[in-house]
Amino acid sequence: MKKAICGAVAAFALAVAAFFGVYAGSPFIQLLSGPVPLTGSFEEAKGAYVEYQAVWPVASYGAEYYSGDPDRVSKWGYVLYDEEREEFLNVVVSDRMNSSFRSLMRSANQADDSNPSKVTPITVKGTLLPMEDFQIDKVLSALVNGDSKSTRQMDEKAFAQESWYTVELGRIQGLGAGNIWLMVVTAVLNGVIFMVAFPGLFKREKTEGEADVLSEEFAGSGMDQLMALQRVWLEPWNRKMGNKNINTSVFCVLFSIAVPVGIGLAVKISLPGILALHLPLGLLIADVFIYTAWLTQRVSFNTGKTIAAFRRNIRKMLSSEEACEEFAEDILEGARNASFREQGKNSMNWVAVGDRYWTVLRCGGMVHIVDANQVEKVETVTESGQIRVGKVRTSYIQHIAGIYFKNSTRKKGCDYSLVFESEEALGFLVAQIRKHRNDTIEITAL
Repeated sequence: MKKAICGAVAAFALAVAAFFGVYAGSPFIQLLSGPVPLTGSFEEAKGAYVEYQAVWPVASYGAEYYSGDPDRVSKWGYVLYDEEREEFLNVVVSDRMNSSFRSLMRSANQADDSNPSKVTPITVKGTLLPMEDFQIDKVLSALVNGDSKSTRQMDEKAFAQESWYTVELGRIQGLGAGNIWLMVVTAVLNGVIFMVAFPGLFKREKTEGEADVLSEEFAGSGMDQLMALQRVWLEPWNRKMGNKNINTSVFCVLFSIAVPVGIGLAVKISLPGILALHLPLGLLIADVFIYTAWLTQRVSFNTGKTIAAFRRNIRKMLSSEEACEEFAEDILEGARNASFREQGKNSMNWVAVGDRYWTVLRCGGMVHIVDANQVEKVETVTESGQIRVGKVRTSYIQHIAGIYFKNSTRKKGCDYSLVFESEEALGFLVAQIRKHRNDTIEITAL
């Protein structure tokens, strides 16, 4: 199962990294290199990321319209006449820059000022690309309409011009700098995910029943034997919850990709627009879910880490290594006679009672230890109620063993409590206490 998941994640991440690496690789290199001044002919600079001083716009037109509002222009095209080259260049700007270029066109075409070189130019940065026929038709139509500032001689040159080029302000090969960075980050993150997932294909998987065939006689110290005993129930539990976590994560990954892409399609964004924004954005969110799932598998559903947490917590609660060994041997002896696994919806606990110690080991690594020599009374109670989170109410029932210690100075309530989800777990604890300490510990039920 783990190899199959690792293989799927590795293949997915490699495909994403390769796609966006190729798609955004060349624009990214140009972005890092910066624009080059447009000094030679347009033909020589074709495909380069250039910097051009826009001086003499003579006509404008609506280059692109909003998909939801066909009467509203989203991008404007300006036809610039280059006196030095005696050629025309098309520049496409966003609606936000339209007022600046319109002011430039007004000032550059004043009736009493035939020298546009006196006008403050606007710096245009973008990739110089050849224009398609339908784009050229829009430019020529703009030159001959009533709002055009071109002369008859200019129009004749325009219609005679064989090669037309365009620069979209702030765009590198049709992509904005933000889009390029977004795609590059997406490619890099998925490359990292691939490198993490790929080695998992070569790791040995434990068989489904491997944990259950462990011998009842474990080698090593008492603590080693007790921890080995915990693997019997932790391995299958972590495998089950890990698979559940993976299934949830797969749904979240698909959902996080589908929503941004679906929004793009719903508002009729073009395919390049979806590839440049919506898809990488969805994939970045998906990467977060993939990383979270991987981290959860490594930490929360990792038997080795849970066992290590058991050892640490037992050592913190007991005074010395000798006390830990005494505890382990006492619990092992009790567990040979009886132990209880309490399984809830999202948790599992192991309960055992020895002659001196009682313990509850929880699947998250938490440990409860009670020294029966210090206990005077055990009081059991079942509580129920509701927890409100926002507008949602959740009902709960918990079964509690309230423990009162000898010579306690506490005036109200128990000194320590063991809480269970099931009545069976509490019943097992009480039965084992009666078996081991019936004559010395009072047990009452509320």
